[in-house]
Amino acid sequence: MAAYLGEVVGFPSRMVESRDSFFVVDGDMEVEKAEMIEFLRENPDLGALVSLDPNARGAAVQAAARLARQRVYSLGVVKHEDVDGFGAATGGIPVFVTPSVPSTWRRATEDAVNYWNASSTSKVRLQIVTSIPAFPTPTIVVNKRSASSFNANVAATGAMPVNGRPGNVFLNVDGTSLSRGALAYVLTHEFGHTLGFRHTDARNESDYRHTSVPRTPVTDPRSFMNATVSPSYTLSTRGFTTEDKHAARVIYPVSLAAPSILGVVKSPGYQPGAFDVRLRFLTDDNTAQVAVTYRIGSGAWQEYPVSFRSDYPSESSPEFIMYDQSFPVGTTVTYRLQAISYLSNQQPMNEVYLGPFSSTSTLTF
Repeated sequence: MAAYLGEVVGFPSRMVESRDSFFVVDGDMEVEKAEMIEFLRENPDLGALVSLDPNARGAAVQAAARLARQRVYSLGVVKHEDVDGFGAATGGIPVFVTPSVPSTWRRATEDAVNYWNASSTSKVRLQIVTSIPAFPTPTIVVNKRSASSFNANVAATGAMPVNGRPGNVFLNVDGTSLSRGALAYVLTHEFGHTLGFRHTDARNESDYRHTSVPRTPVTDPRSFMNATVSPSYTLSTRGFTTEDKHAARVIYPVSLAAPSILGVVKSPGYQPGAFDVRLRFLTDDNTAQVAVTYRIGSGAWQEYPVSFRSDYPSESSPEFIMYDQSFPVGTTVTYRLQAISYLSNQQPMNEVYLGPFSSTSTLTF
């Protein structure tokens, strides 16, 4: 399982610490071993990552790399069907604070929940509940843990999502002395981990593989997801930055607007008789990816082989290029763009949350 964290998720071995039932990653992120075992069972081609057979392991690493390319700055995200099903209309994803949590931490948890709901500008809504809902309702459990379970100067940890379900939060109640405002900031950060966000300021580490959220900067010194949290930080002085809100909105969009096709142009391709087709388009600020489909005449819609983009230029008119399209002269081909987001980064890429189709554009060869 540690091999999985290294090969697929991209955490260097120096960042991963094995505990009895979980891994601690980069200080305050957790991955439950039981959930990791479940995930590996559901993805058997990755199980060989722990194999001693170099050939089997090599094939698994290739499978892991395919999954790694699908990742967006996280181990995984909460399934959109859960965010939708337990979103604003029903109060939000349940957050259960165990009775053993002291009152100051409980109030700080409520502050963090309220802040996420009021300020993230995303689809995510959280709600405090008084009991754990029946499975499979996705629930974030906030519980205390002995001080010996934490690294030095760590007030809390947040477990990353596995199999599309949010992680839990664990509190260093006995080893931490912070104000309610500082605790609320810490818990807002840990809720970010439970929803799939890694540390913003780890993105520059050469051995920390990741795929960044589209259209976010290389660094964000005031991001609430930076690894270092000072006791002086509070939500009133260092809340979500503009880029934090953008990242949350991209991964958990409130809505997806159809991309607008500005034009379709063909130019000579590399292969004789083939053409490169360029689709220029505009999207809204929430769109992380676009998918391209096309049909010949009135035939069935087909996916372009490389129909998913995890990023595109930030200029006013980005392009989607389909290389070496080859059709008989006079053939009419209709292209369409679709906004998409992630259902779960741990599922095949064809399982996505689909936005509305755009208006189509037709090209005659």
